[in-house]
Amino acid sequence: MEFYQLKIIRKGTKPPVWRRCLVPSDITFAQMAVILEEILEYTCTDRYEFEFYQEKIQVREYKEGELQVTSSQYDFASASDTCVNSLLDNMTWFTFRVKEKEQELPEYRAEVEKKLPVETGENVVHCPCIIKEKTGTEDAFWSDTEKKNKRLAELFSLEKKTASRSRNPKIAEYLQAYDEEDLAFLAGEIGIADAEELKNPELAARFAEEVLKPEVMEKEILRLNEREFRAFEKVTKKGLFYVEENEWTDLEWASDIGYLAVYDDGYAEVPAEVSAVFNKICTPEFCELQKKRSWLAACLVMVECLYGTAPARVVYRMYRRRKECRVSFDEFTELFRSVPEEENLCVLDGDRISLRGLLEEKEIYHMLLDSQGNREFYIPSEEEIADCSYYGYPSQDPVYRSIFSLLTDELGMDTELAEVYLCEIYRVYYTGGLMSEAMDQLNKNGVIFETQKQAREMAELLMEAYNTTRKVELCGHTLDEEGMGNRRNETVFPGMFQNNMPVSRNKKVYPNDPCPCGSGKKYKKCCGRN
Repeated sequence: MEFYQLKIIRKGTKPPVWRRCLVPSDITFAQMAVILEEILEYTCTDRYEFEFYQEKIQVREYKEGELQVTSSQYDFASASDTCVNSLLDNMTWFTFRVKEKEQELPEYRAEVEKKLPVETGENVVHCPCIIKEKTGTEDAFWSDTEKKNKRLAELFSLEKKTASRSRNPKIAEYLQAYDEEDLAFLAGEIGIADAEELKNPELAARFAEEVLKPEVMEKEILRLNEREFRAFEKVTKKGLFYVEENEWTDLEWASDIGYLAVYDDGYAEVPAEVSAVFNKICTPEFCELQKKRSWLAACLVMVECLYGTAPARVVYRMYRRRKECRVSFDEFTELFRSVPEEENLCVLDGDRISLRGLLEEKEIYHMLLDSQGNREFYIPSEEEIADCSYYGYPSQDPVYRSIFSLLTDELGMDTELAEVYLCEIYRVYYTGGLMSEAMDQLNKNGVIFETQKQAREMAELLMEAYNTTRKVELCGHTLDEEGMGNRRNETVFPGMFQNNMPVSRNKKVYPNDPCPCGSGKKYKKCCGRN
C-alpha cells in the first residue's frame, strides 16, 4: 500500500497550526474526505470540498438538482468517482474545506510532501495516521494525537487488507459476461478446437480451465512486452485496486483473457486462482527468459521499422544494446528459434533475419536488397528501441512530438487517435512512401485544418519528418544523413509488411481491435476469420 504524506495547515493561524499525516493513495476523494474529517476533527458530512487551484478543479459530492460548477474558473469532479492518484500525483497542494451554512468552519491548506513507496516488514503502515503536529495556541482545538491515531486505526485499518477487500472473483464466472462470439474466438486462439460449438457457461468453464494451466499462462506471459509483464506482476500482489487510465494500456490483455477481473466502478483485481498459478511459474529462470524474449521482440519490431531484412549479426548487435540481456550469438539464435512461428514477425533465413511477409514477396525482397546496397546498418540505442517498439513510432523524436502537439493542442484531436495517426505516418515514411501519402492519411481520417497557418505548419513538419525518419531502404539511416533531403522517393515497397499474422508490433490482436491490415474493420470481422 502506498501513502501520501500531507502537511495540513489550518488557514489564518499564527504561528501556523498543522498536522502532518499519512493517507492511502488508492482511494477516492470521497474516502479521503472521511479520513481528513476524522484527522481534522470535523463532524462527518457530505458538504466537503477539495479545491485544486493550479488545475482549476473542485472535487465535491455530486448532488442531484444542485449547481455543480460554482465558478466559471473551475471544473467539477465527483468525489465518489475520482481517485486521489489522478490529481495528487501531479499536485503540490490543495485546499480542503467543509461548507456548512450554520457556522463558519476553518479551511486547510494540504501540502503534498511526498508519496511513500510500498514497504514490507514490521514498520509498514497499515492505516492513516498523524506523524507530527504543531498546535501553537490552539491546544484545545485537537484531541491527543495518540488517542486520535488509535481511533484512526480502529476505523481505517488496512492490515491484511487484500483478503478483506477482495470481491473473490472466479475466472469462469467473470468470463460468462463476455460476448459469446468474442469468447469463442479467444478460446479458439488458445487451442480449444470445438469452441464455436459450445455455449456459455460451458464455454467459459472450458476457457477458464485452459488458461489456468501453467503451460498456457507461461505462453501468454512470454508474449508480453516488458511493461505489460511488470504491470501484471505488480497487480497480482495488490488485491482490489482502482485502475488508473495510464495503467490500462498495459493491463488490457489480462482483462481480455480473464486474468484480471474489471468491475463497473473502475476497480479490478487478479483472481486468487490466477495469482496462485502465476506465483508458481514465475521463477527467477522464467523471469529471466521473459525479459530476454520481450527484448528480442522489441528488437524484431525494429527490424520491421529500420531494415525489413538484415544480417543476423546486425540484429544481434541491436539486441546487445541492453546489457542485462546480453548472450552469445549462438544463444541469441537459439532464443530466436524459441519464439513460436505464429508469433514471430521475422524469419531466420540463412545468415539473415527478414520479415516473414517480405520473404513471401521475392521481387520486393530483391528490390530492397538492391536499394540497401553495401551501406552500413544503423544500430539504434536501447532507448530508441524501447520507445519505438512500444508506441509504434518514435514518440521522443522532436518532430513527431511537434506533430502530436499540433494535432492535439491546436486541432483538438483525441490523444489516442493522434497516436494512431502518428503510427500511420511513420509507417508510410519508413517504408519509403511519399510525404503526400502522409497528408492523405490525415485527410482520410477526417483531419480538418481551421486555418492556412495550421495546414502550412503541418506540411513543414511532415516534410521534416520525411527527411529525418529512418528508412528501410537506407538500412535505417535518414535522407538527411545520406545527404538526400527533400528527395522525391519513388521506391515504395507495398505489401512488404503484410505478414498475415495475428500479431502486430508484438501486441496480440483481440476480436474487437482494429484489424492490423488497415481495412478499418474489427479484427474478428476481417483477417481474424482466416
